[in-house]
Amino acid sequence: MNWNWNVIANIGTTVAAVVACFAVAVAIWAAMRQAAMARAQTSLNFVSKLEDDWFSATGQQLRARAAKDILEGTGLDSKAVYELLLRLERIGLLVETGALDREVVWSELSSSTVFPS
Repeated sequence: MNWNWNVIANIGTTVAAVVACFAVAVAIWAAMRQAAMARAQTSLNFVSKLEDDWFSATGQQLRARAAKDILEGTGLDSKAVYELLLRLERIGLLVETGALDREVVWSELSSSTVFPS
């Protein structure tokens, strides 16, 4: 039997290249997964701090002042309303830029805004 060693070498090189491409794809997938997990953890930590602030005495006083100002018709000139809306706007900006995970923010903060204490 006559072996063509060039063909066998080319097959070996091709197999090695396919394996290398597969390894790169797996590495990219793992890096993307790790980045997503890190982003979710960062989101949870940040949202936890936001929630603590929301339920703190200062947060409750701010919401009460804002509600009072709105009910009295002075909401447009209210510093409390401005500060409250600014906090919510910051959360929205961080979600829109991808710094915070949308699902994490909704699952952690929705009850705080729908059913505020």
